[in-house]
Amino acid sequence: MFSCLVVRFEARYSRTKERVLDTFGSLGQICGIPRIPLFCVAGWLARTQHHRRHLVSQLVGHSLLPRTPFSPRTAAGGEYGVHIFYVLSGFLITTLLLRERERFGAISLRDFYMRRVLRIWPLYYAVVIVYIFVVWKFEKDPSRVRNFFHYVPSFLTFTYTWFLSPKWPGGIFNLSSTLATEEQFYAFWPLILKAGRGVWPAVVMCICLCLPVAAIHGYFAAWIPWDSFLNRVLINISIPIGVGALLAYLLHYRKTFCAVHWILGWKWTSAVSACLLALCLAPMRPNFWLAWSATFVLVGASVVREDHGLAWALRFRPLAYIGVVSYGMYLLNSLSVHFVMAALSRVHVEHPAIIFPLGLGLTVAIASISYRFYEKPFLTLKNKKFARKTRERETAQPLLPAVDTQPGGHT
Repeated sequence: MFSCLVVRFEARYSRTKERVLDTFGSLGQICGIPRIPLFCVAGWLARTQHHRRHLVSQLVGHSLLPRTPFSPRTAAGGEYGVHIFYVLSGFLITTLLLRERERFGAISLRDFYMRRVLRIWPLYYAVVIVYIFVVWKFEKDPSRVRNFFHYVPSFLTFTYTWFLSPKWPGGIFNLSSTLATEEQFYAFWPLILKAGRGVWPAVVMCICLCLPVAAIHGYFAAWIPWDSFLNRVLINISIPIGVGALLAYLLHYRKTFCAVHWILGWKWTSAVSACLLALCLAPMRPNFWLAWSATFVLVGASVVREDHGLAWALRFRPLAYIGVVSYGMYLLNSLSVHFVMAALSRVHVEHPAIIFPLGLGLTVAIASISYRFYEKPFLTLKNKKFARKTRERETAQPLLPAVDTQPGGHT
């Protein structure tokens, strides 16, 4: 009796693992990734079956909506949407890199970085140019203009979070901080995964997650001044990205996958964790450690079981489409909303209930045009030139499936 149950569980585990890997592998061909970043779910939606709309695409879109200046009041000011994005990003990037090494024997850093460049850079730098023109032409406040152009070099190099200082307060184009955090993660994490095998990259990630906590609490104050460059670098290591990366490790190996599946594989775990996340964010000053834990459970419960309790809601087509164009929405929503505000101010309309839907509609429209006519050619080039091909797999070294690998790297 017990042996029959074990066999049935093994079969269910293998099918679930293959569904997860197939889903995120298709996403990786477009994104090289969470994006999750994560904003880049177009390839996944195009390559999976019509009914397979997992949590990732919709959460990416949801993480955008509270970021507009006139969205309805949400807990923690809507800022936690970016943290959800970070968890998804760390999870997806790590999953795809581990799968690439499993399938091809090694991680191609050149292909990974080129996929990221072709997905992130074209629209990002185009938006930076637009901001430079808009600030130079229309901004009336000299101090804001001065601060913006002070930070332009860091916008261009994705180092904004490292140079942000009370002496030069940010303001215009603060959204660059999210992309800077992501690009810094993309720059270093694949190197660690390529150099280390087994559990060691996860150990390195755990150490990295201790650094910002120690820096924030002043444990390095005797050696590193608070406002020094090095301290800013340490403080801005993203804990939720690391949480997502560790989740990917847990789900990649057989023993830890079984443990996570035993805990999170119940049908309504995702719905319960979503409610817990909402409760964590209800206070004006939420405990982000609890919120990150709830997000960890929510993402894990939504990928270990395809028919989870929230799946019916996440198949909603408009939400899936938001996931497709969400990267453009993130970069363009502030410009769109401020354009709507300027236009409505001429007729003396300033109510958020009017500004928000018009700003959101304009954001979706411009992001859709950007995706169709500007971003898509770069995505096509990325798929054509820098996606690992099936024929490459055929010549690669034979690999044991991940389900037969222990976290320590032993078979």
